[in-house]
Parts: sequence; structure tokens; C-alpha cells
Amino acid sequence: NVYYKIRFDRGTPIIIGGIEIGIIEIIVFGSEVNISGNKLVVSNPIMLVSKGIIKYNDINIDIPGKYDYGLYLYSIAKFRQTGVLSKVVDSTLADVLLDPGLLYSISSEGPGMLPLPSEVLDGVRLKVKLEVDMNGKSIIKESVVRFEANGEALGIHGLVTDTIVIKDGLNDLYINVRPPQVDGFFGVYHELLPYYLKEARNGLSEAEYVSLVAVMAAGHVVGGAGSLDPSVGIQVERGMIDLYLLADSFSPSNSTINTDGLTIAVKVVPGVNLIWIGVAVMVAGGISALILYSLAYTKTARKQG
Repeated sequence: NVYYKIRFDRGTPIIIGGIEIGIIEIIVFGSEVNISGNKLVVSNPIMLVSKGIIKYNDINIDIPGKYDYGLYLYSIAKFRQTGVLSKVVDSTLADVLLDPGLLYSISSEGPGMLPLPSEVLDGVRLKVKLEVDMNGKSIIKESVVRFEANGEALGIHGLVTDTIVIKDGLNDLYINVRPPQVDGFFGVYHELLPYYLKEARNGLSEAEYVSLVAVMAAGHVVGGAGSLDPSVGIQVERGMIDLYLLADSFSPSNSTINTDGLTIAVKVVPGVNLIWIGVAVMVAGGISALILYSLAYTKTARKQG
């Protein structure tokens, strides 16, 4: 589209439905805009009042209007029902954000200081039983995927996957079990993390729980090395929103295991036993050579003696 910005020396009024708009500046959009003599000819026109005054019932409202930031966000979430803001409004996170006493208690320790809980769950585990058909024979194996909260808090990702090893003749079969993945608005997370937060919330105050979510988000997003990049703060905030909402709505019945299943990685390593046998033969050969050398040295020493 083509547009023209037009400014008036003095306010030019137009009246729409009993409301007077004093226009100081407008922007005219159109698929084609031409000036013909003293007329502006616009195809498919759209006019945006970029500066002016709305007069209604003896009230003057400046254009563009300036609104409170919270009112702006509320309006978007309430009337447009868009994405993450809508989810926040419908979740318990809205109660946290609307409680000034709680927000004060979270920040009362000083900038960057959060009222962390003194005790939380160590972690959670996902136990999986796999049935593997090996040459017509059914083998049942159990795998445990662990999430350790302490590791995540330290920035060392606390997820520990499990690998099952099954012997198949001279070969080894390795099966690595991955945790289910869940999508947030700003990133992808392993589902043991919102599951952990859901379970760890019991017995915690709202301030402590929000702090715990913040720690887990920071550990997951930033990692142990940390970063001075200004965008890290935004990433952590987004991670907090994602994890809070995911934990808020989590239940075993709606786990992605039921819809997407689990991902496993399978690798066959051929001839593993032969490799170890080869090493054993080499070691045995070395020992034999050492014994023979020792016997030969003893015989030689006796002759010399």
C-alpha cells in the first residue's frame, strides 16, 4: 500500500455519530494514492487519525490515547482472547499477579532476592516398562528417567535419561528412553519439569512456589554458565510463564505420553563380545609372553650361576 501523512495548520473537525474529532494529523492508506489538482484521490482508502482530539460530553481525549499498561494488557486478554495472555487470565497465575501483597512479599527481600522454600522434593521419576521382541522371544525391561531438582537449580540440567542394554548373541542392543516433550508458548520442555512443579507445589506458599518456578526456569533456560546478554532476563520470564501454566494444567491423564507416546533411540553395536574377547586374548598373550620371558630369564640366570 501507498500512504500519505497529512498535517493541518489548525484542528479540522469531523463529526461521526455525535462524536467530534478534531484532526491535526492523519495518515491515508490506499492501494493507489494520487493528487489531482487540490484533491487527494485514493483507491481502497483507509484513514488513520494519528494526532487529534476526541470531544464527547464535554470531555477531551487526546489521540493517540495513553493507557495504563495493566489496563492495556487486560483489554487485550479480555476482549481479544489472544494466546498466552488469555491462558494467564484463566489460570491461578492471574491470582498471583492481582495480589499486591504477594508481589510485595516476593520482592521485599531486595532486587534479585526471592523467598525460596527451605525444603522441596528432590525430584521425580518416570518408570517405563518396555517389551522387546528378540528373535521371537519377549523380553521385559524397566527404564527409569529421572529429574533431579538440585541439578536444575545449579544450572546443570537435572534430567537423566536411562539406557537399557540387551545382549543379542555377540551383539549388544542399546535402547535410550527419552522423556515426553511438551510445548509452551515460548519453548519446548521435558514434561518431568512441569510434573515436578505440580507435585512440589503442595505445602508451599504462593510466594515460595513462584520463586521455585523462577529457579527452575533459570536453570532450564540459562544453564550453569549464565550469560550477560540482556535478553536472558526476558527468556527466564517467558520460561516462568510457560512452566507455571504447564504445571497448572498438568495431570497424568493429559500427559503427552497418551497423545504422542515416548521417543526411544535404538542402536545395535555388532560384535561387542568379540571386541572384549579380542582384548582378553591380547592380555592373555601378554601374560603368557611375560611368563615365558620370566622362565627363560630364570634358566639363563641358573646357567650363569
